[in-house]
Amino acid sequence: MIASLIALAGLTPSLAAGMGLLTLVHGDAYWIQSDPRYMGTDGLHCCGVDDCRPARKGEVIAFESGYVITSTGQVVRPDRNRGIYTSIDERFWLCFWKGHVRCMFVPNLTQ
Repeated sequence: MIASLIALAGLTPSLAAGMGLLTLVHGDAYWIQSDPRYMGTDGLHCCGVDDCRPARKGEVIAFESGYVITSTGQVVRPDRNRGIYTSIDERFWLCFWKGHVRCMFVPNLTQ
């Protein structure tokens, strides 16, 4: 779909990226949506447009064996869940599907 929009506008992908058009399609979470390796616990891609966002302050609470997502009440344990990946920045990112977190991106807290 993105390629179709860029082609319709008569732009090359590099020109569109330089203009920031690729990030407009999915906003700040474009890096998640564009990577096919990111799959949720159900085996489906982590997100579509508007499904992923940075976690709000206090929305993710880390504990010894995992995380609690305060907005959904979910407990996410890395040893039991697929769909947990490393964030590209210092923020937690959450991807939602039907009111639950499908994928979670965790900052590298050891740096």
